[in-house]
Amino acid sequence: MAMPRTTLLFLLPLSVLACGDKEGQGPADDDSGETDTGDGDADGGNASPVWTDLRLETNQTLTGCYASGAGLYATTEDGEVWARSEGAWSELALDTDGNALNGIWGVGAGTDATLVVVGDGGTAAQWIAGTWTQTDVGTINVEAVSGPAANDLLAVGGGSYFQWNGSAWTTTAIPGNPRLNDVWYGGQVAWAAGEDGLLGRWRGEEWETWNHESRLRLYAIGASGAGVVIAAGEAGTVVSWDGATSSWTTVDSPTDVSLWALDVDPSGVATVVGNNGEAWRYSAGAWTELPTGVDNNLYAVCTSPTGTVWAVGNRGMALRLDG
Repeated sequence: MAMPRTTLLFLLPLSVLACGDKEGQGPADDDSGETDTGDGDADGGNASPVWTDLRLETNQTLTGCYASGAGLYATTEDGEVWARSEGAWSELALDTDGNALNGIWGVGAGTDATLVVVGDGGTAAQWIAGTWTQTDVGTINVEAVSGPAANDLLAVGGGSYFQWNGSAWTTTAIPGNPRLNDVWYGGQVAWAAGEDGLLGRWRGEEWETWNHESRLRLYAIGASGAGVVIAAGEAGTVVSWDGATSSWTTVDSPTDVSLWALDVDPSGVATVVGNNGEAWRYSAGAWTELPTGVDNNLYAVCTSPTGTVWAVGNRGMALRLDG
């Protein structure tokens, strides 16, 4: 997922991190309802928060997340990967030469977890059985990765798409060199969103592309087996795919802030997050606010196999949705 490349103003002091896990071990159980105490930022609204603040105490921006069902894995703008379990954060040490990590895919948990991370400068790495293996896909910034299995992933960025078969990446240029910011890939079809209102569909051969009439940047896209496809981006822009007419429809948005990430569950319900700590749920044409109680920009959202939703963002913010 494409992140803003500007320098952020960080307000929280860096404090000592609680590292309760040994390096090389992933989350054990963080869906238990345990609550950390944390100094919340400015109240994001008058309604009571429905998220629990479980932030990583750092000035770094968390750029991507994978919820394992037993905890959380998150990537950072400084090329780090962190795991959260049992109320503590631990780093899964990875040397990216300072390249930002922009996306993460995962399956399993703990020592059985498999992770794939992608980022700037062609950074790509795989975490298998507690060990990182790095692969250089070139100099292209890779923005996002998605897929149904550890040997069938698709990543996008820099006018190209990248296929991972479990052992190697294949890079293919997209005609017109479009910049794609996010991708959802289910195995048979991939959907992507990008600059200039770009929307794309890939079904194993050429990409089909459209441009939303607003021409605003689209930062996030998600889909479900129920046939729901939704994308979001600048100025609260939200669009959905009309499978009946094979066209994109503008969705009335509840906000005008940039929406950076979304996640669609198997039933087609979307959780959407963005600037100023805004979070929303979209279902059957209706929006429900999910107050966070913070004003941190939120750049990624993910749902565990057990249904627990997490959102992460700047100044180390990590939120778990209650209920």
